[in-house]
Amino acid sequence: MRILSEEYEMSNREIARTLDLTDAAVSQYLSDKRGKAFELDKNVMAMVKQSAERIARRETTIDEEICRICEDIKERRSF
Repeated sequence: MRILSEEYEMSNREIARTLDLTDAAVSQYLSDKRGKAFELDKNVMAMVKQSAERIARRETTIDEEICRICEDIKERRSF
């Protein structure tokens, strides 16, 4: 959400619509009232940024991107 908001200048309403959440939930996540901030591995963060770009461009859905990231992580860990 933070990437969509800050880097792609999407409004909370637009993020909510895109991620199938309520405006209030997006607001709470962005203000750190919901969910805890945590650090991601740099490789995972790179995947998240790529996913955010595809989502912002309306090339894919959040569901497809979550599946793609999970598959990538599983493949990397199987080596």
